[in-house]
Amino acid sequence: MSRRVRAFIPVLALAAAAPTCDAKRTDSLRALSEGMKHYGQGRRSQAFRDFTEATVIDESNDLAHYYTGLVALHQFKDMGAARRHLKKAVDLDPQQAEYQYQYAAILQADRDHKAALAHLRTALAHNPKHGQVKYRIGVSLRAMGESQLAAKALDEAIRLTPRFDKPYVELGDLYLTAGFRREAVQVLVNCTQNAPSSAECQNEHGRALMATGERRRAIKAFAQALARQPDHAGALFNMGMAQRDEGDLVEAEAYLKQYLAGADRGVEADRVSAAEQVVSGMAATQ
Repeated sequence: MSRRVRAFIPVLALAAAAPTCDAKRTDSLRALSEGMKHYGQGRRSQAFRDFTEATVIDESNDLAHYYTGLVALHQFKDMGAARRHLKKAVDLDPQQAEYQYQYAAILQADRDHKAALAHLRTALAHNPKHGQVKYRIGVSLRAMGESQLAAKALDEAIRLTPRFDKPYVELGDLYLTAGFRREAVQVLVNCTQNAPSSAECQNEHGRALMATGERRRAIKAFAQALARQPDHAGALFNMGMAQRDEGDLVEAEAYLKQYLAGADRGVEADRVSAAEQVVSGMAATQ
């Protein structure tokens, strides 16, 4: 069971234990409880059906909408269902910071950062120490062109949740984009130290080192990323390009071919094109 789902088990327990004469609510809570049990057993499709049934039985059951939305998003990648159910959860109980946070994530995926920011600030008002909310505030502020405010929010997210890798990665990229390369390297060194299992930290550290001209150190960082996640697309691409620049064309070709074999061509079109050009160029010289 995911961390976010677990966070609401106490709420569910309290709701299920509360005395009620409302038969619909009782039946809805029973379906919700079955969904929790099935989710914990790894039966995600059955859990989704249970959660959905709970919302049909009692459409005012905010927790049922929340879980239905989360499973729709994270298990089935159904953005439409996730958006509907998380919005309903927010409407039913706007004081729940997690509802606001998860719905804001949907809005960010839709690139509606102004609306996302409003929900994130509501979430923060109810849970001021929610580091992931601070991180997403930083993401939206950056997307809206507020780089200084974004950097401040990301720094606060790091202080609140020092083992959460995403704020470091976002802040490091912000610094790189702004030309503050040394600052980016330092942020990402901190990332590798505080989130040592994160492949993304290692990859982004390598990318920052490439920007400062430290290619051999960068190659070591990309190797560390791939040791943690062998199919990490960014690390495979970056390692291939770094090895090409290093003059090791055999290694470069191997990494880039591995990258291309698993690349999402719709999402990574520019990177795919660059890798294909390098591999084609190598083939032409053989």
